[in-house]
Amino acid sequence: MATPLGHGIIGLALAQFGGNARPRRAWVWLGFAVVAAGAPDLDFVPGVLAGDANLYHQQGSHSLPAAVAFGLVVAGLTWGRVSRPAVIGALAGIMYASHLVLDCLTTDGRAPYGIPLLWPFSDMYFISPFTPFQGVRHGVPGDPLHSVLGDIFSRHNLRVLLVEAVWTLPVLAVSVLLTDRARRSRREDQRGR
Repeated sequence: MATPLGHGIIGLALAQFGGNARPRRAWVWLGFAVVAAGAPDLDFVPGVLAGDANLYHQQGSHSLPAAVAFGLVVAGLTWGRVSRPAVIGALAGIMYASHLVLDCLTTDGRAPYGIPLLWPFSDMYFISPFTPFQGVRHGVPGDPLHSVLGDIFSRHNLRVLLVEAVWTLPVLAVSVLLTDRARRSRREDQRGR
């Protein structure tokens, strides 16, 4: 699947569209975007605690219903704390779902191939026929933690990081330019009134 770098960059790109709904502190919003876009991979945590990092990876947390649930939870948690919690929740769900899109665009080297987008309603796994990203190596279920760490810090994964940066950084640059242009245009319109 894709790396935290690729997921984080896409999360930052989507964060640009928060407009005036986001919190006042930009760094809080940007940090949240990185966490939200990477949240499906938190399924590694219970696996590590159980002694098998890959035990629960690419299961229910990698589904569209999980993205919707994440957005609803964020909307509920921000209710009364931000000006537009429904917008923040929707953006959070989209950031979470961006992880799923990136993973579908990534070569998967172990069965079942892809991710369970429709879990729990279907046990089908989905992957795009176009996979511009190489899959990151992080071991397989049953591998000991030292083996998983060896895979994570491999030359292969360094190449994966570089390819993801080449594909995702232009997306971030375009989102920054588009939203900056839109903000300047709104300010000019407000001055003209």
